[in-house]
This record gives sequence, C-alpha cells and structure tokens, in this order.
Amino acid sequence: MGFYTLYHRLASKDAHGNANVNANRGLCMDGKLQTYAVQTPEYSIGCYKGDESSSKNMLAASVRRDLFDPKTGRVYLSDRRHWVDQLKPRNMAVTCVRLSALQLGQITAGYYNDLLDETMRLDRKVMDMDDPMTREQADMLERIWSETEWSRRFDFTSISMKIKESIITAQLTSLVVRGLESIVVANCTVQVADSYIIDPFKEAKRKFERDYDSTGENGGKTKGDIGKEMAVVCLRANAIAFFAEYIVSQCRLAYSTFYKNYSKSDKEEQMKLFLKASSTLAFSRMLGLLASCAGACVGTLVLPPGGYGTLLGSNIGDSLVANLIK
Repeated sequence: MGFYTLYHRLASKDAHGNANVNANRGLCMDGKLQTYAVQTPEYSIGCYKGDESSSKNMLAASVRRDLFDPKTGRVYLSDRRHWVDQLKPRNMAVTCVRLSALQLGQITAGYYNDLLDETMRLDRKVMDMDDPMTREQADMLERIWSETEWSRRFDFTSISMKIKESIITAQLTSLVVRGLESIVVANCTVQVADSYIIDPFKEAKRKFERDYDSTGENGGKTKGDIGKEMAVVCLRANAIAFFAEYIVSQCRLAYSTFYKNYSKSDKEEQMKLFLKASSTLAFSRMLGLLASCAGACVGTLVLPPGGYGTLLGSNIGDSLVANLIK
C-alpha cells in the first residue's frame, strides 16, 4: 500500500443547519484516484480506498473529539429531527395510528371508570336504609346509564372529531418542539443539547446492543442498570416535548376562555377558572414527565431487551397520569 496524502476542509451548513458533506479528491503515490471525505459538521478528514460507501474501506480519519461521545463514538445531535420530518408519509401514518389508539384507549378507560363510579353510587343508595331504592331499581338505572353513555361516548362522529383534533394538536406540538430544540442547540454546548434532543427509543436500542449482559459478570450492564439509565435519559429527552405540549395546551385554553367562550358579564369567574385550569395543566405535565420516566424504567425491565419496552412504558406512564388528572 502506498502513502496517502490526507486533506481537511471545513464543511459548510445549509439552511437547516445540516452539514454539506464535501469531498476532496487527490492522487496517492501509486497513481490511483482516491476520495478524501469530510465526515462531520466541523473539521474532519478521511481517506477511502475503493468503495467509499463502506466504512470498512476507511484507511485514516481525524475528527474533532467534542463532536462525538467519547464513550460510545456516537455523533452528538445525530438523533435531531428536521422541521418537516413529522409530515413524511411513514411518520404521519404512525402518528395517526398511535393517536387513534390512544384516543380509543382513553375513551374506553374513562367509560369503565365512570361506570364503576355509578355502580358504587347506586350500591350505596341500596344499602342506605333511609333510601327506598331497591336492587332491581339500581340494576335498571345502571343498565340505562350504561347504554346511554356507551352510545354517546362511542359515537363515530364524536370519536372522529377527537382524533382529528389530537392529530392537529400533535403536529402543532411537533413544530413547537423543533423550535425549542433550535433554541437549545443555539444556546447550549453540543453535549448538553444532545441530552435534550436524543431519541430515547434509539438510545435504549443502542445501550442494549452495546452494553447488555444478562448476568452482568463480564463488565456489561443488566436490565436493571439500563433501566435506571433510561429513566434519567427520558427525563431530559422528554422535557422539551412535555413543555411544548404544555405551551400548545395553554394556548388552546386561553383561546377557549378569552375568545370562544368569553363573557363580559362574568370576567372574574372566567379568570378564576382559567387560573385553576392552568395550574392543573402545569401540574399534570410535570407529573406526566416524571411518570413517563418511571414507566420507561419499568418497561425496560419488564419487556424483552430492546427499545420497545422503554417506548411503551413511557407512553403508558404518561397516559395513566393524564387519566388520573382528568
């Protein structure tokens, strides 16, 4: 193998902040044309021999260490999404299916929770010696309530409207998330910004592929160790998303209170209701963030190794808190 002359170039960035990966070409001493590629958004050099699409053919490279995680070699901010990623067909389909399932789950859980409350209320009336209600009357009232609420809550038009609103809200929230991420990237170091932008699902998969050892005797990590780490990862990684959801929900609440249902004759009462709803919303989002972290840890422990336990547990934790608050 002959000697290779390595070049370096400062890669420029496009309007989205992504590196325009350029390449310099030069001749090595044996006279064959080689490719010298810029690999990172900053200074880096690389020499490829033969097929430059294969990382196995890289012969030499030099990169700035502050752009990589020194423990894992992962490029910081590699999980960052673009502004229009949520509008891609696959992502849009996943969002629609997920939100539809979430809405149906919340409606079903709310129905059976209210049915249990109604049943207990009627049972107390039957057991009350001062109340003339009999068991047959209570069963009839329970059946009437069940049929009425089922037809009202599981109406196709009503469910469709709720799903539509949730999808629109999700898209607005995604845009707010992208904006908050841009603010974090512009004002924090790349290491700090990466901790708030990292994808918990991908990070969980990487941890299991890199560190998992079921026994923990060979220097690896058990599911318990990874679960604890994922709880901390999710606390930061989900903070921006929960704050963006709070901003969108707060804007909807303000619009509904002061514009859609505004009443000049009852300003004081509306303000009290608005402040109460705002405090409840803030509390629910903070509690939801903590519950999603705990759920991510439990999901990582319970389900098989991989990122799906983290993802499912995080969503279940947030959903449980949302239902309890309601």
